Amino acid sequence: MPIRNSSSHPNMSRGWTSLVTIVVMGLLTLALLTSGPRAWATERQSRLHQTVPTSTPSRTPTPKTTPTPTRTHTPTPGKTATPTPTLKPGQPTFTPTPTRRPDEPTPTPTRRPDEPTPTPTREPDEPTPTPSPGVTGTVVAEKLVLAQTSSSGMALPGSELAFTLQLTNPGPEELLDVRIEDVLPASLLLQDVAVYGGEVETAGNRVTITLERLVPGLTVVITVRAQVVADVALGTIIDHQPVVYYADVEQRWPLLSVALPPAELPPTGGDCPAP
Repeated sequence: MPIRNSSSHPNMSRGWTSLVTIVVMGLLTLALLTSGPRAWATERQSRLHQTVPTSTPSRTPTPKTTPTPTRTHTPTPGKTATPTPTLKPGQPTFTPTPTRRPDEPTPTPTRRPDEPTPTPTREPDEPTPTPSPGVTGTVVAEKLVLAQTSSSGMALPGSELAFTLQLTNPGPEELLDVRIEDVLPASLLLQDVAVYGGEVETAGNRVTITLERLVPGLTVVITVRAQVVADVALGTIIDHQPVVYYADVEQRWPLLSVALPPAELPPTGGDCPAP
């Protein structure tokens, strides 16, 4: 039997090569199917259970406080510091009384605009000023204007004198129950009193006149007549000064004086009287 050459059958060798390739491909596919899912699951589990590193915040160091040096006051030699007193709750505060140096001038007190002007007082032993005989005086008070005149500035024993008093209310308020008191000195004898619109009462040398109303702008004129006593000494000074009362106020008229002439001197010459 004759032997056939294999090379003469190319189709058979090509078939074996294809078979081997198919087998190898099958084995690889089987290996992949067997190990692929397990490896994928292992890799997924490893990713799920992977620990993520957590960053720990670093601790910020606290800055150190540098103490501020306190300034110590060094007292000046020769000077002592005065401590400030500390008051306790409820303790009263005392205000020191200022002292004045001997060479310091005395301060002049000031008066407020609404403060009334003080009325000067006269000492008991201070003599009363005597106006000139027959001079008319006028006093302007807070409410009333008073004035008086005399019929003569000089009188003789037994002669008659007339004093005229004027009383004016400048306003603006009306005055009620105005009373005038006029006491004549012992060297006069009351003769007559004349007034319009008032009530007059007399008792010896005392004259009392009452005015029920004194409206603003009204002037009341009062005339008092008196006689000089016959035995009055020459050189006597007769003073006349009535007073008026109203609204708890006492106001006097200006003082008016009438003089009697001095005594006559004896004639010169002749014998001198024996001592």
